[in-house]
Amino acid sequence: LCVGGCSQDQRRMELAREIAEVNEGEVDVAVMNSQVTVRSTAIDRIVEKGPTQIPGLLEVMEDNEIPFDTFVRCYSACDQILKKQGVNERVYWQGGCTVADENDQFRLSEGGQMDMARFRHQVVTDIRRKYEQLMADSVKSKQGNVVEEKMP
Repeated sequence: LCVGGCSQDQRRMELAREIAEVNEGEVDVAVMNSQVTVRSTAIDRIVEKGPTQIPGLLEVMEDNEIPFDTFVRCYSACDQILKKQGVNERVYWQGGCTVADENDQFRLSEGGQMDMARFRHQVVTDIRRKYEQLMADSVKSKQGNVVEEKMP
């Protein structure tokens, strides 16, 4: 476990390992209307940590070498974090995914995405846009509260 003076690559790899953990607890996968929701003990822990996890998840997702399974889990964690923060617009997704049993473990694989590099880029770009808007709205909200507190 990486603690303290970890490099950015070490933190990213640790997050990727954590989110891809398939032997921990129950895994629930829902594919509906071009949206994939993955619930697992590991993802729930990451979602509970809140928006501060999104930059690290995006770093993992930008690594074109990560398996599709890890990409989907990161996407789903980001989507759940954003929803929990009140972002109503769902994160871009197209083509669903398929659930496969590999060595008695649930693994997610592609579900109709034609150009995987372009698809991954679109998903990451949409998450980044929503995250940046959430952070900007949060700053505005805090600034608004400061102004209100100063008024008699």
